[in-house]
Amino acid sequence: MSISVERGDGATGRETGAGGQTVTTAHQYGKPGGHTVQVTVTDQVTQASAVNQVAVWTRGSHYSPYGPKRLLDTRDGTGTAQGQIEGYGTVTTQVAGKGWVSLSPGATAVALNVTVTNPRSDGHLTAYPSGQQAPTASHLNFTTGRTPATARSGPGARRPAPVTSPCRQPTASPTPRATS
Repeated sequence: MSISVERGDGATGRETGAGGQTVTTAHQYGKPGGHTVQVTVTDQVTQASAVNQVAVWTRGSHYSPYGPKRLLDTRDGTGTAQGQIEGYGTVTTQVAGKGWVSLSPGATAVALNVTVTNPRSDGHLTAYPSGQQAPTASHLNFTTGRTPATARSGPGARRPAPVTSPCRQPTASPTPRATS
């Protein structure tokens, strides 16, 4: 039998085999994304053929959920010093490589749940990848005594993530949960 493989990224391959034999072929995709792979098997004697298509996703190209993991909590010192974040202060935490957060090597972004618990004053909080300028807009605005939460996703799975709280003396307790 003759086997033709179209890998969905412009690459093709040809293999031969005998009936009942498993034929395996490897391919390295140049970049993450979805691809439609088409395999055509042709009997060399009768010229009868069968075609099969399957969609494949390479690493880093889709959402891979992880269970909730608390990365930072100022109430008990998880991931940082215990205590209130000073006004206009910055706290940095590492998302990948914390032992229990094992992101795939191709992870390009994370999704976080950021919560401020019982703040003593109004303010806002911004989470962003280390090594980048802080965004000009906040990710979470909060008011005294309330416990708001927001979802944050974006690039930077491999770098520490600063959490900045530019307000007067908040008791912000950002509690992100990592996913990749």
